[in-house]
Amino acid sequence: MALPVAGDDLADKKVVMQLVEDSGFEAVDAGSLADSWAMQPGSPAYCTDLDATTLRAALARADRARMAHDQIAQIQAVYNLSEALQILRPV
Repeated sequence: MALPVAGDDLADKKVVMQLVEDSGFEAVDAGSLADSWAMQPGSPAYCTDLDATTLRAALARADRARMAHDQIAQIQAVYNLSEALQILRPV
């Protein structure tokens, strides 16, 4: 599984990427802090279990114009799943 890392200081980003690698994940350079929106809620890379190649593609597919719409869709999917689980396993 890969994790995106964004940052403006290349030396600091290298340290963080090494920590990610040392933790058993594959680090993917996600660009600068200004680019970090591409891994926020509503993006194809948010909360995913992707390998590095697929994560890079997900980051590239991110569309800032769709973020608000996609955030709502992700929230609705979570709540619909929660409702379905409550029906299957009442509290």
